[in-house]
Amino acid sequence: MRSLIIVAALGVLGSTPGASEVLYARPDASPAGAEYSWGSELVVDSIPLSAAIAIARGANGSRALEIRLLYAADASETIYSVALDSFQSALRWRGSENAKLVIRGQLDRSVAPARPLTTVVGRSLTATICELDRIEVCAAPSEKAGPPERERRDGELQNLAEDLDRSAARGADRPGGDVHFRLHCFLLWESTFVEFADLGFRDCWFAAVASYASSNIALRDSAIDGSTWGFLAVGKKARPETAHSFEVTGNVWRQSPASYRPSPASCAIRSDWDCPVSIWSDLPWGIVHHHFWSPLNGALFMSRDILGNVRVSDNHVFDAYNGIRATLSGACRADESCRQRTNNGFEISGNIFEHVRDNPVEPESHAALWIVKHNSFINSYTGVSTDGVSGSDLLVFGNLFALDEAPGATCSDDGWLGSRQFLARRGGGRWSDVRAEEDDASCASHRMGTVIKLGGDDDHPDLPLLRSILFFNNSLTTRSPLFRGFPSPPIISYNNAVEFVGCGTRGAVSCRQQPAPDASCAGKDFWTADGSSLVADCFSLQDGRGHTLRHRMRFNAYNREPGPKLGEIDGDRVSAPIAFDHALGAGKRDRATIERMFTPERTSRLAAAGCLLRYVGRDLACAGAGGPVGAFLPNGTWFDLELPFGFPFVAVLERAALP
Repeated sequence: MRSLIIVAALGVLGSTPGASEVLYARPDASPAGAEYSWGSELVVDSIPLSAAIAIARGANGSRALEIRLLYAADASETIYSVALDSFQSALRWRGSENAKLVIRGQLDRSVAPARPLTTVVGRSLTATICELDRIEVCAAPSEKAGPPERERRDGELQNLAEDLDRSAARGADRPGGDVHFRLHCFLLWESTFVEFADLGFRDCWFAAVASYASSNIALRDSAIDGSTWGFLAVGKKARPETAHSFEVTGNVWRQSPASYRPSPASCAIRSDWDCPVSIWSDLPWGIVHHHFWSPLNGALFMSRDILGNVRVSDNHVFDAYNGIRATLSGACRADESCRQRTNNGFEISGNIFEHVRDNPVEPESHAALWIVKHNSFINSYTGVSTDGVSGSDLLVFGNLFALDEAPGATCSDDGWLGSRQFLARRGGGRWSDVRAEEDDASCASHRMGTVIKLGGDDDHPDLPLLRSILFFNNSLTTRSPLFRGFPSPPIISYNNAVEFVGCGTRGAVSCRQQPAPDASCAGKDFWTADGSSLVADCFSLQDGRGHTLRHRMRFNAYNREPGPKLGEIDGDRVSAPIAFDHALGAGKRDRATIERMFTPERTSRLAAAGCLLRYVGRDLACAGAGGPVGAFLPNGTWFDLELPFGFPFVAVLERAALP
């Protein structure tokens, strides 16, 4: 049996060195006489979770502390709730490497994926949006003027970030009392060195873990069902140095309610936020992007105005709208110095992005020192979005792309015309008067996707783009084009193994490809020589000023030859059979199966017909022949490349001159 508080050097803490105080916590509403366990051991002296959090508040980083959530052996799961949803109640912990706060739950690892035994539950999406202090705020649609375009894109995030900033500026003694946020699970305020591990989260709208002006925060090995954002990191407006060093590793995030809740006989998905919908299968892209279902326009990792030094690795993102989004406030976008200090140093590796409706990886406005490697993109709309992004050192390599399924299989157009977004505000909110028109209300819009999304900033077309995009040693089976969008930075493409599975403009919907209808894209569609698949769309060989772009494409292997227009710059192509195993049935998308699907035979020319690559001076250098083609070596190991930077991005923190 365990006593209430134990002080010991705990090996299970991993990165937490030295002695740590341990608190065993039970649910606040636990019935009298209930028995709780930590692993196989019964704990007779425990305290309510609220009391454990109060102790953490009092300690405030003065010593290492771990809060362990106990499990009731006679239940399938033990439910916890927290009350950290306001300026005054938010958890504050000013720790250090030797004085971390760890909040740890319990998982049943005998099943895959691991099943949470201790689950933090928030509120339903409808209650989160509409029920504030027992007042219904969504009932009467307002006819006020609609919001500007960018506000519709980032409605919940922008409003929440502004509320956080206002609360920080006015302090705890603000007139009129505390400020409450629509955050019903964990909220950290100006905290450092906090870790959440082995937890279950369900219906934590808008965020499972949210942090403001915090650093060295981690979410590990947890199961998250629902939430607009699994992990939200917000820095002070236009002060990215106030938020940095985040790790989101080993988690499973199922965002769509349909992925974890059974469907009733019928549900009004056009007017009821509590319906168990699938983002990938049921909803038009535009309805989630900026109309009724915009609360689902989130990401596993979402940031606003953060410095960087981020690792997102070994997560499984399933049936979600985005994977990783790193955004800037309007104030930071308008300040070149702030832009340059934001979104520096991201390592995105080993993740599975399955049925992601928009963008698995999406930096916005600026990105520098981004490593995207060893990820599996399975039937996602886009792989990496670089639309309107400036910066340098974006490397996309050693990834697997299996993009052969179109979204919207069970989507119906009926009833989406006129759909509106509810704009949540502090203390209430209002309905936008911007209504879904034909394109946004159509299930057929935004279905083809792309591997790399390109383009400039429509609001600021004179802003620079990325120095280049380094795209090499990836393995792909794709119905989508490799590159799509204008304008574009130079594309450096080496050693990719590509199986095109498109079927032209009149084939089955699942593999059909329609070039962009925009008149500015005319003549910028590049097909395979047999006319069956788009290699690139709305893709220019010149920049916006008419100068020739220095795209470099060499040593790539294709199952269908590119047409002559693109073939002129895609030289030294590797001649080798490309036909990947497509046996990715339901329930078989584990990492071992995916790796086996793309591993070439030892006798394949893909093993050594490519270019030997080196990263030199922010560029790729071809050091001779004999390099592998594709993401895998014949022995089943992932292709990798030595780089002068990686997580932790020490230079990023040093350049910021952090205290």
